[in-house]
Amino acid sequence: MEVYDIQVEGTHCFFADGVLVHNCLLIDDLYKDHEEARSPAIRDQTWNWFTKVAMTRRMGKKLVMITMTRWHSDDIIGRLTDKTNPYYNEAEAKRWKIIRLPAIAEDDDPLFRAPGEALWPDGPDTFDLDFLMSQQRLDPLGFAALYQQRPTVADGILFRRETIQRYDRKDLPEDLRYYAASDHAVGTSQRNDPSCFIKVGVDRHDNVYVIDCIWKRMPTDAAVEAMLTMASGDTRPIVWWAERGHISKSIGPFLMKRAAETGIYLNVREVTPANDKSQRAQSIAARVAMGKVFFPKEEWADRAIEEMLAFPNGTHDDFVDALAYIGLGLQNMFGAKTSKSPVQSSPKFGTLAWVRENDRFAEERKRAASRGGF
Repeated sequence: MEVYDIQVEGTHCFFADGVLVHNCLLIDDLYKDHEEARSPAIRDQTWNWFTKVAMTRRMGKKLVMITMTRWHSDDIIGRLTDKTNPYYNEAEAKRWKIIRLPAIAEDDDPLFRAPGEALWPDGPDTFDLDFLMSQQRLDPLGFAALYQQRPTVADGILFRRETIQRYDRKDLPEDLRYYAASDHAVGTSQRNDPSCFIKVGVDRHDNVYVIDCIWKRMPTDAAVEAMLTMASGDTRPIVWWAERGHISKSIGPFLMKRAAETGIYLNVREVTPANDKSQRAQSIAARVAMGKVFFPKEEWADRAIEEMLAFPNGTHDDFVDALAYIGLGLQNMFGAKTSKSPVQSSPKFGTLAWVRENDRFAEERKRAASRGGF
């Protein structure tokens, strides 16, 4: 067997005995499926392999080409090029070029196709527009990743844009009952994540109005002060919900100390949600689907809605998690109403019921007298 040791400058390619040899790094489909892509641990492992193993084997400046299905916005492509991603580096992002050819053309198509046109209209039946539209109807989320190379769907899956309601502050109803919930970035794996505190008002028709939101990265002392600020004033929340352990095992002692100092006390109830975040969000998602949740017409709410539409495949889910605790808390807030026993009135004088009632009373008196009673 002959061994070749040939070096070329730049990123030129050549054939050696019929085998393509190149001066570049080719990476193909780092995630097996959407389940792997949804795992933060696997995404972190993949990123570590990419930065610490693959990129260190280039032996200088070499071309790197990544082809992959965009199952999740926090994949390698997202970490390299998405400005909202915590791993984003502007200088590094400028070195990468994204080529995305969606199966169904969208606005500003790189091939100058009209929106809605198939990528390979004259190809096999498995690539024509009818087939593509059928696949999109069957699995919108999978179609967006596999065929469109978008890790989320434009109009959402669990939350849909057309059911989200907005309101002006001037139209906020009176006599609201206020509640709050929080999602705290307390784990070591969440060091880059923001915490999110939400306060809502519920009217007499069970409509939920998102009133206030504190949403940013905060150290413990700042988080406690933010909670006390949200819990003060004329709109104090009746109950504050949070995931079990987020408060009691992290900021609890400091929160109690500051509450005693300020006189602002919180009725904190920690809940144990389902491990699957989509499952825990079902309760609030149902309210949103019925048009029962209203968001203010403000910039931060626009950002929150975009996160909801990207859920569960978005880079962040802090707002959705906090809102999910609102849904879980409200559904367990009030038990079933107990029916009161009807008040029995005495029968009308002279009626057959009155005669029977008096006979029964006389009989009871006789039995009581025989026992030495009244």
